[in-house]
Amino acid sequence: MGLKGRKKVDFQLHVEGTWGDFRTPAGRVEYILTKARLGPDDATPERRLTKNLAPVREVLKPEDLDFNQLLQRDLDDHRVASALIPYLLERNETGPAFFPPIIAVLLPFDDRTPSTFPSFKPPADEFKVHTDDRDLAWHQWDSGEHARVRRLADEDGAPHTVNLAQLWWNPEHARLLVLDGQHRAMALLALDRTISKSWEGSTGERYRYFYEDRIRTLLRESEDSVDLSGVEVPVAVTWLPDDFGPKGTPHLAARKLFVDVNREARQPSESRLILLSDSELLNVFTRGLLSELRGSDDASLVPLEAVEYDNPEPDISRSVRWSVSTNIYVLRQMTKRLVFGPPKYQLDVTAQIARRENESEKDSTMRQQLWVEDLFKVTFDDEGTAFDRNRISNLNFPLSKVDALESRFMETWGSVVLTILSKIEPYAAHSAALRDLKSGWSQTNDVDRLAFDALFGSVGMFWTLRSTARAHDDLVRRSKGVNTPAKPQTVSAWEVVEAKKPEFEKIRTKHYLNNQSDASIKGANLAFELFNSHACQVGLALTAVNVWLNCVDDRKRSQVPGLGDLFASAINAWMGSATQPNRKLFLNREPKANALNLISKLDAPRAVEFRYFWLEVLASSEALVVLEEKSAEPKIRRDRLEEQRDEARAYYLSYCTKQRLKYLKRVNPTDSESKLLKSAKKQAKAELRGALHKWFGLSTTQFDAWHDSTSSSEDTQSGSDDEDLDSDDVV
Repeated sequence: MGLKGRKKVDFQLHVEGTWGDFRTPAGRVEYILTKARLGPDDATPERRLTKNLAPVREVLKPEDLDFNQLLQRDLDDHRVASALIPYLLERNETGPAFFPPIIAVLLPFDDRTPSTFPSFKPPADEFKVHTDDRDLAWHQWDSGEHARVRRLADEDGAPHTVNLAQLWWNPEHARLLVLDGQHRAMALLALDRTISKSWEGSTGERYRYFYEDRIRTLLRESEDSVDLSGVEVPVAVTWLPDDFGPKGTPHLAARKLFVDVNREARQPSESRLILLSDSELLNVFTRGLLSELRGSDDASLVPLEAVEYDNPEPDISRSVRWSVSTNIYVLRQMTKRLVFGPPKYQLDVTAQIARRENESEKDSTMRQQLWVEDLFKVTFDDEGTAFDRNRISNLNFPLSKVDALESRFMETWGSVVLTILSKIEPYAAHSAALRDLKSGWSQTNDVDRLAFDALFGSVGMFWTLRSTARAHDDLVRRSKGVNTPAKPQTVSAWEVVEAKKPEFEKIRTKHYLNNQSDASIKGANLAFELFNSHACQVGLALTAVNVWLNCVDDRKRSQVPGLGDLFASAINAWMGSATQPNRKLFLNREPKANALNLISKLDAPRAVEFRYFWLEVLASSEALVVLEEKSAEPKIRRDRLEEQRDEARAYYLSYCTKQRLKYLKRVNPTDSESKLLKSAKKQAKAELRGALHKWFGLSTTQFDAWHDSTSSSEDTQSGSDDEDLDSDDVV
């Protein structure tokens, strides 16, 4: 029996296979198990499915996305070309090539912008039977012109025991995005596009250079003709029925499903976890920073290209690209210290960064730092459930209020993070140089375009070019000059990326030091190695929140963004003062004579010492002129700022003493502890006194007066715990 009155909708694509469903934390998932096939073009669903499996990078417009819409976009083309495609094509004497199922999800799009599905008609829990032209009876549900779901029915109208199902869709409104197995899917697509010569004009055309030559070589070298019609890969095509309708959030649910599916798989990189996970507010806030940069046309903000957010490696604490000034992990750590604390790190300039932190304290701090009491009532409604605002935490928060919490972060401490990394002089110079490099980059050929994409375009391109170049270098070494492999365009593109580094450094030095001599470039490079480090940037965040909590009496939420601007202006005033030596190099450890910075490691625990450096700058006479302007908001109390500076200075002197003592023990192992300690104190004091005179004009009399006033408490300064001391420090 047909469905009377139903508007006829023609769907262009469909798959059919075995129906199933399961539940995950992302919600209910329905799926069809089917297959994708290579071979000659035909109209079968399996052949069309191959052409319509889409890696996320080919569907979503990166420039139009915020990072909350991200699924997974980094794809290792080198791995696909060098491992997966040969696995499919080469004869395997031990058995047939087999891929585990690819998981794809049907999602709605308006052009290439994420949208929503219309509601199912009839509702998914109603059984309506439709008979097709093959005289098969189906339960059928339509989602407008986007999608149609069918399940085979028996003669009584109940679901058939065969469990056959179909999913239909129109590619103008919905696309099949690969949720898991994107590398396997890319192998199929690359083979299909190369053999059918359909790369040109496809959304993935820019990636053809990783595949075409490799595939053609494999096909030429094959002793037997390859029967591509025998290449079939299982596919689970999924959809999320509870997210159909105007209130549905299918893209958000798909991202959650991706995390669920990969929970037991190989651990994703830290970058990917931050980009994908919705289970922590801290990750949501960090993505908010990236989304702000992506969607901004404000030239005063650090450009998104200066942030490394797609590093696929396990350790992302240090940036790899020479073109970036920060990375997603550092953004997360800055956000953590500003918003979550815990309080001891925010308030106490002598507190060491420890491995264990009190989560309850951090959650309470977050609620205070974001003025949650102004945002929600004590008890409020969260989609029909009463929620206590005092229970809001990093891991427990109302999903319906995430946007409000993210907005509150961005208008307060998120603004401070971006101001710090955009307006303080070294970061402004780095960004300006990167923009100059980008605008002056000639893209006259494919090699130049690939290299440009590696730094300014495609997610993952940098890492793929690097992997390809390393593999080629290995082949060249192993060839030992015999039958040396030809250099592919991808390797030439990587060489262009590497060759651009000195050009960028020269431009950056011009912006920063107004000089391009070799000595200036060397000095600037050493400075940026420090400014762009985890320790320095997290130290800046710790300084900002310390000044806010300890040096501002009447703290108002509206003043927080002004704190960032005031902070940057005060630092720039000191750095830009025309003195010798150049204050823009004040953190450099070379030359060693009277160096202020005696820290060799730049990881997280050293942020405490870097906070001292910034407090010293803020308490300088040049910076105080800015901080004490009548119109300056918030009002920072000079006396309290100097107290914080003095405590941090005493702490740093203790740190330097312990580092010096450790060194003396190594070179004078037979001397007594007391003798070595006395010598270490004397040397550390002399070094710090000389550095403060050189960089801040502090006289010997002023230093000694300060030292005498704090010497009684010097021995109680914790410095660094022994296990945290830098093992290779020689100061």
